[in-house]
Parts: sequence; C-alpha cells; structure tokens
Amino acid sequence: MAANFEKEEKHAPVEIQNFNQAEPKAKNLESEQIGSELVTMLKSENEFLKNEIGNKQKTIDTLLERQFEQNTIIQTLQSRIDGIGNKIDNSVMLLSEKVKENKNVPPEPEKQNDNGFTIASAVMILLLVLMIIVFLTVK
Repeated sequence: MAANFEKEEKHAPVEIQNFNQAEPKAKNLESEQIGSELVTMLKSENEFLKNEIGNKQKTIDTLLERQFEQNTIIQTLQSRIDGIGNKIDNSVMLLSEKVKENKNVPPEPEKQNDNGFTIASAVMILLLVLMIIVFLTVK
C-alpha cells in the first residue's frame, strides 16, 4: 500500500499543477476579453464626447455670432435714436423761437379793397349772382 500511496503522491501534484495552470489561462482569456471590451467601449465614448464637443463649439460660435449681430443692431439703433433726439430738440428750439418771434409781431388787419368790402363779402356776392342765373335758366 505504501507503494501505491507513493505513486499517487507523485501523480497528484502534476494534476494539481495542470489544474492550477489551466485556471490562470482561462482567467487571462476572460480578463483580455473584458479588457478589449472596455477599450472599445472607452474608444466609442471618447469619439462620442469629441463629437459632442464639436457640436457644442459650433453652437457657441453661432450664439456668439448672433450676439455680435444683436449688439451691432442695438448700437446702430441707439445712435440713430440719439440723432433723432437731437433733431427733435433742435426742431423744438426752432419752433419755440418762431413762436416767440410771432408773439412780438402784431396781427395784420383784414385786407379790404377800395370800396371797403372784404374779399369774403365779394365772394358771397358772386355766389349770389351765380345762384340767380342758375335759377332763371332752369325755369
């Protein structure tokens, strides 16, 4: 029995060694597969994030361009409004000066012709004559 036992002792460590060597190989294959999957996943995430950065940069550039255009429009309108304000102020000043000048001038009397008739009374007489002529010709 001792001989059989010794033989088994000799064989047992070899089997254990083969089993122990097989486990690391399987673990290495699994870790390599997991590692390659992680690498591909990280590469795809990296590409996605680069694309997102590019999209965000385009959006930022577009918004900055719009902001520049809006600021330009606002500055133009403000300068025009200031110019209009100055023109209005100048117009008000001119009108107020003319009003002051007109207050100092006495009103002109109605113009009369040599017979003492006003122009309005002459027009009324002409209309009356015209109505009489039309009335006589209609009958």
